[in-house]
Amino acid sequence: MAPVVSKLASVFPADQMISLLKQIDENVRLIVHSMRGLGAEVRQKVGGLLQKYLTLLTETLRECMYLKNFIQILHRNLGDVKNNLTVVRNGTVSEVLEDLHLQRYLSNFESKDLRSAHQLIKPTFDVELVDLPTAAAKEAIQDRIQELRHELGTTKDRIHEVKENGESCWTSCKEITKKFSTFLQEIKKTQEDISSLLVEHRNESSQICLASFVVLGISVVLLTTCVGGAVAACCAAFTSVAISVELTGGLAISSGILGSLAGMTAWGLHQKKKEMETIGTALEKLQEQLAAMDFDAGKQKTEWEKIETQAEKIFHYINTSKMEETADGLNPSHRRPVQDLLEGVQVVLDDAAKLQTNVVQFEREAEQVQQNLRDLSLIKSDAVLATPTKAASASPLQPLYDGIVEITKTVQKWGSV
Repeated sequence: MAPVVSKLASVFPADQMISLLKQIDENVRLIVHSMRGLGAEVRQKVGGLLQKYLTLLTETLRECMYLKNFIQILHRNLGDVKNNLTVVRNGTVSEVLEDLHLQRYLSNFESKDLRSAHQLIKPTFDVELVDLPTAAAKEAIQDRIQELRHELGTTKDRIHEVKENGESCWTSCKEITKKFSTFLQEIKKTQEDISSLLVEHRNESSQICLASFVVLGISVVLLTTCVGGAVAACCAAFTSVAISVELTGGLAISSGILGSLAGMTAWGLHQKKKEMETIGTALEKLQEQLAAMDFDAGKQKTEWEKIETQAEKIFHYINTSKMEETADGLNPSHRRPVQDLLEGVQVVLDDAAKLQTNVVQFEREAEQVQQNLRDLSLIKSDAVLATPTKAASASPLQPLYDGIVEITKTVQKWGSV
């Protein structure tokens, strides 16, 4: 049974995909600018995914071109076949003579009971049987009859060419469908990779949060010690208490310095935590965007599958309706085979018209996405995402931050043992 297809009710939403791709591009740029190592990894994964999408669209648009070429061949061949069969089925001698501007000789043919065009096309007909006054008229009519016979004789070859090209296009369409399926799997893998990065990012953010609380506590203790040392120094200076002023004063000063440093470190860790929260939000948003991309690409695959099914239907119909066999040795006197073949040709022409409309619609939408995809910074080969240098992006206390975070990790490991 031939596959059932219909004209596309709605085409792939190019505008929606274009907007989504731009959002993904901007989001990755934010991550790259904010975090050097993580940003480079995200850029590599997402940029690779978008490059695969660009390659897929390029291959799909190339297949659209092949499909349009196939449709041109189909219209040319079956259009001629339809015209020839229409002449055989419905054509009259009067119309043949009128095309040659020789209608004045119609009575000569009617006197021989020749009124239908198929009577002239039969192999047994000879123009010499008709009494025509001039050799030029006979030659013109004979040439036209030979032309009609030749065109009728090429019917099978024309149908065979359409069938072969249709099968080739259908096979290529199936390959594109498989590539769409592979691309959807690539999107899901990228989503999983981003999820893993998000988990790692959240763990690191939690460790920084814990480290900031620890350092803040140390800062409070040191500053308290500083105040206590200052009070003790005052007591030593104005009372007879046996406490060294130098010792208490030194303790106050050193505690104050260390407390201030710890406070600055805690503040820096807090700012870093806020920055990481921003990146975490960006990664979560990227996950949502990739999910939306998977959904829209899935719709695009569905629309392509409809085109594939239409190409299959054309090949399937020509193959199962035995159009080639019917066209082989077609006798213009046998009306039923001519009628059946003419109806079959019309079915294929109608299906080809639907296929052409859908291919053109799909091609137009895909070209828009392709062009905008090429303009993204993640795709353009000359694009430079200005990643901040380590010196510019890091705080002077960055080594201290890193050391504190590492100590926190170690303490957490010991606590879990």
